[in-house]
Amino acid sequence: VNITSINLLSLSKNDVTDMMMTELRLPRRMILEFSDIIYRKTSGHALFVVQFLNSLVRDSIVVYSPTKKRYRWDNDQLNNLQTWDSVASLIVANLSYMSPEALQSLRVLSCFGMQTHHSIIHHLGGCSGMQEGARDIASSLPSLIDAGIIVESSNLMIK
Repeated sequence: VNITSINLLSLSKNDVTDMMMTELRLPRRMILEFSDIIYRKTSGHALFVVQFLNSLVRDSIVVYSPTKKRYRWDNDQLNNLQTWDSVASLIVANLSYMSPEALQSLRVLSCFGMQTHHSIIHHLGGCSGMQEGARDIASSLPSLIDAGIIVESSNLMIK
């Protein structure tokens, strides 16, 4: 078995700012204070940055304003937010918002390791021995993908 080890360094403050400029489609001057807060609260850990931003949107701390045609937030509110001790704590908190069906599907998918072929997911749907909630794993995939818990890549689901 070939194993490749990849060491991921934390993102720099500029990396976090650039990422947020791209995602929010706003100029640097409008997000600089926001990105500084995010960097400070996540120490630039890439997964933590993404999960933290997702939780801010989910909890309506960062919201899209149709009248201004851009996202808006309150920097003071962001500064006062309690953060998690670790990325794992944040991920667990994010999982608590998932439906029971999505969590059951994730449990079943986790039995297949880091990657699962679409054909396996399709075959699982027809298994009569599985619990009712886990039979239709395919219907839970969009919510798991939207939450950033799994990633779809050609014919694989990567957890």
